[in-house]
Amino acid sequence: MPSVSGAEKPAGLPLSAEDGYSPYRVGEVLEYSVSWSKFMVAASMTAKVKERRVFNNYDSYHVVMEAATVGLAGLVYEATTNYESYVKADTLLPFQAQNSLQQPKRVKKRQYKLDHDNGQAVLHDGRTIPIPPSTHDVASLFYAIRSMDLALKKTAQFTLIENDKLQQLVAVTEGFEDVETEAGTFRTARIAVKFEKDGVICDSRKLRIYLSHDSKRRPVLITADLPLGSIRVELVSAR
Repeated sequence: MPSVSGAEKPAGLPLSAEDGYSPYRVGEVLEYSVSWSKFMVAASMTAKVKERRVFNNYDSYHVVMEAATVGLAGLVYEATTNYESYVKADTLLPFQAQNSLQQPKRVKKRQYKLDHDNGQAVLHDGRTIPIPPSTHDVASLFYAIRSMDLALKKTAQFTLIENDKLQQLVAVTEGFEDVETEAGTFRTARIAVKFEKDGVICDSRKLRIYLSHDSKRRPVLITADLPLGSIRVELVSAR
């Protein structure tokens, strides 16, 4: 699809969290189908803002993401992955996160406590590692990217904590295009998410997130090239 200039974005569209935009809408449920390599439908995925409540003395959002293999892919590799995050309502930064991988013969769990005031994360085994500002777990990163400035060529930097390691990410708005999914046709902002190591930015995974270019900014499509094949995560329903 042809891209358009940044001037063509809808008038009045909030650009960032500083402008009063928040992706955390309590009750929002996004459902996706996941295709991978030769499997037309390999998994289903759900992302939801479960609630807003006081947790560990913080006014926080509780977000949950879950993916499970289905169909033929489920016969080859049966697994359910769950990510949960508690995000402070004032800073929109996570302070506690956990994830689990459940397979027929094993369950693997990890939990993190993120102390942004002191710049450290406490890992599931009690170890601590230093973290920079804007450190997110997988679940909170899914929502944080929705708050970035969508003006053409604008960039945002994030740090992802996953598997006890930190990964530096650079997200940039590449352009705007129409995307058709089972949930409908959307005008989107195409966000390239690149990985940075030792000052070198790498785009080998071709990770792209297509955000609806409206006030809801829902991720309607995610694509990536992985070592085991290309993956496509497509919005099926939103409520």
